[in-house]
Order: sequence, then structure tokens, then C-alpha cells
Amino acid sequence: MTSPMAWTLNSWHKCAPPHQLFLFLLSLLSLLLLLLSLLFLFLFSFTSHSSLLPFYHL
Repeated sequence: MTSPMAWTLNSWHKCAPPHQLFLFLLSLLSLLLLLLSLLFLFLFSFTSHSSLLPFYHL
């Protein structure tokens, strides 16, 4: 007895090679990092201290 979730994952793996799954996870991770960096930029702009100013020019 196999659950529907495992069956869909198994059928998806049959039509998609493992490296595609890796690329999908990699793109998700890069998107998450981009959102985090945008969030940090917004936080830095709201709390603009003189000590944080050099980070803008990096």
C-alpha cells in the first residue's frame, strides 16, 4: 500500500531527473536569500546609523 503523496512523488521522479529537483531547490534557496537581503536593506534604511553607512558602498 502506497500513499498518494508517495505515488505522485514517485511518478514525478520518473519524468524528472534528480538534477532538476536539485536545481529547483537551488533556485528556491537563492530566492529566499534575495528576499532576506532585501529585508536587511529595508531594515538598514530604516535604522540608518553612521556605523552602518559603509555597508551601503559594498
